[in-house]
Amino acid sequence: MYRSFRLWLIAVFAVSIFAPLTIFSIALASYMGQIYMTEIENSFESTLNSVSQHLAAYAMELGNLSMMPYFNAELMESLMDINSGKYTTGTADVVRIHRTVHSAFSHQLAISRRDVIAVLFVPYEEDGINVLVRRLSGSMQVINIPGVKESQWYIDANESDGSVFFLQTDYPDFLDEPHYQYFFTGDQYSIFSVVRLIKDPISLRPVGVIRVFAIDSELNDIFDGIPITPSSVLMLLDQENNVIYSRGEMEISSELLENIASGDAKVSSERDSYHVSMAPIASTPWRLCYMASQSDVMEHTAPIYYVTTLFGTLCLAAALAVFFFSSLRTVRTMNKLLASMQKIASGDLDITLEVRGNGYMATIANALNQTSRLLDKHIKSEYRAVLNQRNAEYLALQSQINPHFLSNTLSGFVTLNRIGERETLENSIIFLGHVFRYIASNKNLSTVGGELTFIEEYLELQKMRFAERLTFEIYCEPDAKRIVIPKLLLQPLVENSIIHGMEPQGNSLMIEINAEITDSDEGMPMLFIEICDNGTGFDTEEIGYNSVGLSNIIERLKLFNADAEFSIKSTPGNGCYCTILLPFGDEGVDKIADNDL
Repeated sequence: MYRSFRLWLIAVFAVSIFAPLTIFSIALASYMGQIYMTEIENSFESTLNSVSQHLAAYAMELGNLSMMPYFNAELMESLMDINSGKYTTGTADVVRIHRTVHSAFSHQLAISRRDVIAVLFVPYEEDGINVLVRRLSGSMQVINIPGVKESQWYIDANESDGSVFFLQTDYPDFLDEPHYQYFFTGDQYSIFSVVRLIKDPISLRPVGVIRVFAIDSELNDIFDGIPITPSSVLMLLDQENNVIYSRGEMEISSELLENIASGDAKVSSERDSYHVSMAPIASTPWRLCYMASQSDVMEHTAPIYYVTTLFGTLCLAAALAVFFFSSLRTVRTMNKLLASMQKIASGDLDITLEVRGNGYMATIANALNQTSRLLDKHIKSEYRAVLNQRNAEYLALQSQINPHFLSNTLSGFVTLNRIGERETLENSIIFLGHVFRYIASNKNLSTVGGELTFIEEYLELQKMRFAERLTFEIYCEPDAKRIVIPKLLLQPLVENSIIHGMEPQGNSLMIEINAEITDSDEGMPMLFIEICDNGTGFDTEEIGYNSVGLSNIIERLKLFNADAEFSIKSTPGNGCYCTILLPFGDEGVDKIADNDL
């Protein structure tokens, strides 16, 4: 018992230290991870303005290239001639048209950014003629692109009604991909284009669609200046959530893009999960998307876990060492208390437990010593009471204590000690001490407050045995607490409720006690006490008032006050209801006012 109780205390102490440290470690790491994520987001937002300005300026310049015909009247006229079919008539207009278009587009390409590689014009009405001017060839080509007017980008351009939109695409065959890759020093670049529907500025009739092609080398330069974590991904998305440009090692799946497009703040792939931040790019339908890798966050916060775990382990070891040695005295005292309780349970009341100090253990030991002395005194007093035949029933009632109640109470003490409920054990021992002190006092009278306090402590001790099966409620008006009544007047009724109302069937029991002041028909103040339960009940006509307990209660009430009344009502299966009506005057309050129990 000594070793198991001590080990139990050490285990409880270890858990009480380890659990908070674990929670603190997790909370700290989570907090630091959140700070890290906040720093990433703040860094992303701080660079967003600069990136947005670069991208907006870049997009605006590409968009302006698609508006060349509006700033060049000769070019607009030539494009309108191509649309009307004059380019295929074989007249002198062909040379003019060719020279004007080639000169305008070639000049604009020459002064544009290095990454703008070609301009394509598709007439609105004329079929089979598509004008392509490439940056490097220095010539204008008239090509036939099969199905160009059925392609989605051409349809979207017409539906946009003159507004510019951006398109991510693969290398078209007519752009001669190897030639451009060589020009850009062998780097692997993607291509995107700016598309706009051109209209006659006077009639507003469609003339054709201009498509400006560009290599994403400029985007490369812009995005290289944005710091990201190793496993994170930075993307530029168009209005259809297609990836225009991405930076990062992970390949973005269509399912992941759908989750991002739906507005999910967190997305997951097979190898990682990501926190998504989105920001629009001014003056464009583009959006900048940053997928912050959670594995990078965990890698950043892992040292916090390690340090916290190490610190917690050291603190736990030190605390266990201190507790191990300091608990020796407490455990030894508890074992002394247990041995004394076992002696009391076996009937040996001649005990004196010595505990040094003024702490809780000393208080429990003193209460146990006092309880054993009071119990021994009570047993001897009860034995002497038997010798007095005249007051046998009265003294027996005043000093009675059910042996089963004592045995069950002391067994409950042992159980509480074994399970380590030290506070409950201490309170129960104090309750038992109060019960015996109340019973063994030389006073034959008490107050309603003292009697109900005794009943409450008596029922609390009974709850150690019956636990949740026994419940009770006690209410007393403040003015009624100081009214004098015979001592131990109510305890037999409460005990009968337990013995006869619950124990035979093993049912649950609810006991309610109410004490209040009321007036009689003549206006005399009366003390009204009711005790009721929901136990098994009995037939009052069969038992009546002939039992020793009930007859003693009635006799004591009549001896105390001839006008007192007692009644009991009960039927089998419907519990029991007892009432006491006791007239009182000023003397009934002041008689022991200075000695309330």
